[in-house]
Amino acid sequence: MRQRTLKRGLALLSAVWMISVTLALFASAPGPEAETRRRQQLEQSLGECQERFTTGFERYECTSSLLRQQSWDVALLWTQRLVILFGPPLAAGAVFTRRKIRLERLREERRHRDRLKRLDREDHVVGHRAGGSESHHVHAPQHTANGRTSVAEHPAPRPGHTPHK
Repeated sequence: MRQRTLKRGLALLSAVWMISVTLALFASAPGPEAETRRRQQLEQSLGECQERFTTGFERYECTSSLLRQQSWDVALLWTQRLVILFGPPLAAGAVFTRRKIRLERLREERRHRDRLKRLDREDHVVGHRAGGSESHHVHAPQHTANGRTSVAEHPAPRPGHTPHK
């Protein structure tokens, strides 16, 4: 499969995912009665803080801890929703990008190997015609498929021959 086809498919799949999750989140969102019930529970808890504690500092600490907890709960809820919405498309994009980089690296290594083989064949053919010139030059270090670095020796190019760039 071509990279462009995979990229378009991934974009389409990600868009479908985000639309479906957004619709599911809106469909499962609590209605206004749930919000009213939550607000009444908060007001009841704040009233209990007023009744339970006599000093202003204790009442303040109780009410602020309740409000902080409510803020954390709302932040956690939205964080979960955002992770559900954007997490899978971002992970798929990261996997696609990593795969693309790996394939490009392997293609480049294959092109380099093929080029070296072609140069060896050309030099071998030219060497036999010219009487077997035995001068060699050393190429720059290259990375092999297993990640190790090797240095390849190849016959020197024939006089007047410009290597491919």
